[in-house]
Amino acid sequence: MMASVEKLGLRKSFIEQWPLWLVVLVVALQPIGRLPEVPLLVMALFGLKDVVSCRQELFSNLAFRLFSLLFLCFWIPALVSLPDAVNVEKGLSSTFGMLRFYLAGIFIIHRLDTLATHRVLSMAVAAILAFWALDGIVELLLGHDIFGLSSGSSLYITGVYGDNKRLGYALVAFLGVALAAIVSNKQLHWGVFFSMLMAFVIFISGTRMAWLALAWFVFYTLAMLWFAGYRPNRKYLTGALAVLLLVGAVGSQTPPVQMKVFRSVAAINGSSLDAASSGRISIWQTSIDMFSDNWINGVGVRGFRYAYADYSQPDDRFLHGEEQIGAYHPHQIVLEMMAEMGVIGVTGLLGALLTMVYLLKMLTAHTHRFSFLYAVGIATLLMPLNTHLSMYSSYWASLFWFLAALLFAVVRAEGIGASKH
Repeated sequence: MMASVEKLGLRKSFIEQWPLWLVVLVVALQPIGRLPEVPLLVMALFGLKDVVSCRQELFSNLAFRLFSLLFLCFWIPALVSLPDAVNVEKGLSSTFGMLRFYLAGIFIIHRLDTLATHRVLSMAVAAILAFWALDGIVELLLGHDIFGLSSGSSLYITGVYGDNKRLGYALVAFLGVALAAIVSNKQLHWGVFFSMLMAFVIFISGTRMAWLALAWFVFYTLAMLWFAGYRPNRKYLTGALAVLLLVGAVGSQTPPVQMKVFRSVAAINGSSLDAASSGRISIWQTSIDMFSDNWINGVGVRGFRYAYADYSQPDDRFLHGEEQIGAYHPHQIVLEMMAEMGVIGVTGLLGALLTMVYLLKMLTAHTHRFSFLYAVGIATLLMPLNTHLSMYSSYWASLFWFLAALLFAVVRAEGIGASKH
């Protein structure tokens, strides 16, 4: 009888945690196209309900207000860019489509309100990332992952992502969430092993954007620890450097890394910096020209590809199709805001960065908490020197706002910035 009662209690607890499992599902479905949008849409609908029924509780909370401010820093410039958008239909769908991410964020902030919930979430994300990483290693060894998928290119390891090159930067994006529970439980050995595994697979993925993002993740972590008053123990610092050298030495022997480095070095030696950057220099120059001609509110959110032909060279490698559609986005967050939303977009980005600086400054006194590593992850995605995917694309926007909502949810759960009575 007692056993059945305990079983019923556990089952009830599992069912009551449905918001948590819905969030975990978003992470687990990341490799499967746009399928993560299904649980996000469910969350958005419940988030709308939460706004109506709990608006006073939400607006009185600092975490919710900061999340709203961060969202407005990106949404208002997109809205203001619409009158001069080169593709109004695309601009409208992208701008108002963002609202679903905001409502889903409200759901996450309101429903994931305990540290126990975030501890389970962090361990679940760590398990998912470990599976992705090990699956990538299987592809490295066998030429395909355990599901028979492969990138189809010697330049990349994609694992469960198949012919999509997102594995490397997906691991970086979720790294802060995954490490939070391991670090908070002071499981140093597991933390080192997990970090080594992630760094190795990010390296062999062959995605230079992911390499750069990982470097910024490490930099932000060290910088925040330094400002918080922590000074590295020489023994641990030496061990960390040894681990990085080991990962670099082993990873550099893999075909994807060797091919990527060889192509970059060959291009540089041939005085072709544009080729070494996979055409980024041409795209960035076009972005600057586009901004110069539309400096107030840009060519409209997601309008870059449609205005590209007017500002690029006639023989540009990225022009394709009868309509001469160009590169999809500038591959750099500052240039994206400049070209598509002008000075107003750059102002919004500056506001977003200041919001994050305010939060990071507040968290330097809480480096032992979950929010510390969550915040490092978001700061990494916002780093202006990254070669980003588009902040307004369905994939990257859903990922960014999902992670931002998790950050502010854990800030609320930890009571940081809460009023004291």
